[in-house]
Amino acid sequence: MPDPYSFPASVLLAHLNRHAPGTPVLGGFASGRARTTLFRDTKVLTSGAVGVRLPGVAVRPVVSQGCRPVGDPYTVTGAQDGVITELAGRPPLRLLESLVSGLPPHEQQLISTGVHLGIALDEYKTELGRGDFLVRSVVAADDEAGSIQIGEPVEVGTTVQFH
Repeated sequence: MPDPYSFPASVLLAHLNRHAPGTPVLGGFASGRARTTLFRDTKVLTSGAVGVRLPGVAVRPVVSQGCRPVGDPYTVTGAQDGVITELAGRPPLRLLESLVSGLPPHEQQLISTGVHLGIALDEYKTELGRGDFLVRSVVAADDEAGSIQIGEPVEVGTTVQFH
């Protein structure tokens, strides 16, 4: 389980794929509004990642999406690392504000507990829905620039949707 601010999970996944191909890898991100705390044996860590390997144990992964797509999908038109500066040529924070203001009050309440961004697994798919995204938390926003940040790099041309 990595801290999205200090650990590049995509690098770990690429490493595991090269050195242990076919091994199931399950997990999530340690995140929230407060500082992340991770535990390894008797150590308390404030950055990095922790995990466990279970050799000889048959694993049957099950995915449960805790959120759903809202609004329209957008193409990333400006990004550097995990900071997204443009979606379809507009500041993503302005798009999010517009989206939230148009939601019914009960959905505004739901999204106020945490905004996520889904990265399309297949950007050529014409209809995207639940299960079609790799969901990441929006971990920061810059009101002045209108940008948002997620815990991993996003490339220009990627299809995303708020969750």
